[in-house]
Amino acid sequence: MRRRDFFSFLGGAAAVWPNLVSAQQFKPTQQRKPMRNIAVLTGAAGAVSDARVRVLVQALGELGWLEGRNVRLEIRHGAGNAETLRQHAAKLVEPAPDVTLANGGTATGHLLRATSPTPFVCSFAPDPA
Repeated sequence: MRRRDFFSFLGGAAAVWPNLVSAQQFKPTQQRKPMRNIAVLTGAAGAVSDARVRVLVQALGELGWLEGRNVRLEIRHGAGNAETLRQHAAKLVEPAPDVTLANGGTATGHLLRATSPTPFVCSFAPDPA
């Protein structure tokens, strides 16, 4: 190889090298989505309340939200006790979940008083205020 060809090759490699290196530094094959937190407060406890929570988990799973993989559910039952509901509502909103869900009229009122910046969803609530 002649000296001129060698230096041409070396100059070309030096010009291309930064692009090759930067292209291979970080190319994630799959971006990891953040874990989402959902706080759930039910006004009652027992079979009916548990069934509603199971339906919620199943519906989230059908939409691709799998508990432990990309969503974390914090579920509390008030069992019809106003003081228990108030305490659970305060504990649920403390870590600032991505969304709160109230199931039942009494749970809705307590969660509404405990949170303001968090998106809020209520079900089975005749009067959310």
